[in-house]
Amino acid sequence: MASMYLYSIAFLIAFALAQSSDENPPVINPHSETIWMVGTVQNVAWDITGIDVWDDAGHPLTGKVILGYLIDSESQHLWEDEPLAQGIPFLQKETEVVVPDVPTGTTYFIALEGDSGNWGQLFTIINPTEPSGIAPPSSLIVNYNNSSRDELNFSTLVIDGTFQPEQHCECFAHGNKAAK
Repeated sequence: MASMYLYSIAFLIAFALAQSSDENPPVINPHSETIWMVGTVQNVAWDITGIDVWDDAGHPLTGKVILGYLIDSESQHLWEDEPLAQGIPFLQKETEVVVPDVPTGTTYFIALEGDSGNWGQLFTIINPTEPSGIAPPSSLIVNYNNSSRDELNFSTLVIDGTFQPEQHCECFAHGNKAAK
């Protein structure tokens, strides 16, 4: 009787583990604070913690990185026929993709293998040739280079309310020089 009880518990544990196994890892980048520009190279990353990334023959499982967007609260669109990347081993945990020419919007997401259970967070894509979707970013990303000139490099710049992705600005803390 005790052995039957132990067998039942072992079976239930094995069944629960099998049911929770998901071959498509969760997307961790891009995330809700991410802004991509059309035509740029960006990083997509996923977490493989606790996920078996090998097939039965011992080969690494591969997948597709697919861009999608929410149409409304109940429907979405996935560009399954045009993956951003494919044949990527899940074991790699990340890949670089080129952001396709899509309209500006704030409801884009990444899915692995098109599985809705593995969508990443919603993020923003800006298309400078079609900026009608959202206002330009209101903040600057500043990289401080601790050189003798105390130079600040702005990698994102807004001039007169217009997003300037290719502009470069140097501002010097000890002097009055500013170049654009």
